[in-house]
Amino acid sequence: MTVGAACYRLDCPPPRGNTAGSEASLVFQGETAGLQTAQALFRCPGIEADTVEEVFLAHAISGRDSLYVSQVAWHFTPSRDEVEQWSIFLHRMDVCDTRRADMPCPQ
Repeated sequence: MTVGAACYRLDCPPPRGNTAGSEASLVFQGETAGLQTAQALFRCPGIEADTVEEVFLAHAISGRDSLYVSQVAWHFTPSRDEVEQWSIFLHRMDVCDTRRADMPCPQ
């Protein structure tokens, strides 16, 4: 996923990454509160027949100095409603910057 000038590569954790059945989809990419943000949903298959899939939602914010990434993960298939609720929660996250008056940090 590319956020602003930063390129951040996310994949299913080893040994699941780049395996048949793994999926990634971009949920959102744009600007939030003046910063470039993106969200992507990943579905990682179980390693063996008796293991469950892992699903995670990653939210990235390109700040002035760093790329900030938060995620929530499930070791089961979440409902569409669960994913939407977490997507909204992650989308509300902010980055503060003491050097910018328009991005104050909480007191």
